Amino acid sequence: MMKCELNGLMERRWSKVQAAQDLKPPSFTTKTVLRWYEEVCELSLTLENTNRKYLSNLSAVGDKVLLDCEDVADRMLETLQQEGVCSDAEAQDLKETHIMPLIEDWGAKHKETLLVLGEEFSDQAARFKSNEHLLYDFQNKAAEIWTEYGARVTAKNNELAALVKKCRLKHDEINQQLESSLDMVMDKMRQDTNDIELKRHLDKATEALDEIAASYSNFKKDMADVIKTYPDMVTGELLSYSVKMRKHLGCYTEEEEEKEKEEEEGEEAKGEETADENIKDQPPEDPTE
Repeated sequence: MMKCELNGLMERRWSKVQAAQDLKPPSFTTKTVLRWYEEVCELSLTLENTNRKYLSNLSAVGDKVLLDCEDVADRMLETLQQEGVCSDAEAQDLKETHIMPLIEDWGAKHKETLLVLGEEFSDQAARFKSNEHLLYDFQNKAAEIWTEYGARVTAKNNELAALVKKCRLKHDEINQQLESSLDMVMDKMRQDTNDIELKRHLDKATEALDEIAASYSNFKKDMADVIKTYPDMVTGELLSYSVKMRKHLGCYTEEEEEKEKEEEEGEEAKGEETADENIKDQPPEDPTE
């Protein structure tokens, strides 16, 4: 029973340790790593308590065996005395010089064995705790790197959303002015009293519609230019994540670090040309003037 229970606990703990390889993005967070670590610690504590319980039971069994052996020896000596094989003094001398040393020697060996087992288990538990903590630190650091990467990508998404909103607001402002000018021309058309004035205002209305169409075309191009910057924005963060993970894994060389610095400098120089500079729409002249 003792062996089965201890083996079962060790197998459960080993299975939980192996579950560390399943801690992968995108569900890979410091919270999941901490929960995994706490579950392993709980199993380790259960294993330690179970081992101490059985060592205590074995110690109690050993003490009982010693008492039983001494009791059996006393009964055997008593039988020898009753049969007249030896006297009381000889029986007492036999017990003290031959029987008790054997019993005490077995008891000492039993206690020493239990002591060795306890020390071996304590050493094994200490080594496991140390390795377990190292594994936790390793996994937790990897999770922190992933979390930081996710936060930085989210920031880039927000940055892109802000650029898109700025582009849209600029277009809305220009379009509002164009539509206002068109409304003014249409009002004048409704007030025209001759064909000449009507034709002149109709031409202006047509020009205003063409400007509105051009504004939407520029808006489409500006939005495309803004969105095209997103791959570069995310690629930079992905490269940074890759470098940090390789450093964490210990497979990042100095040559790669120098190359990465050069690439980062190039990305920074390229990033100075922001997407909002690509927005080229300007408020048009009032066609009614």
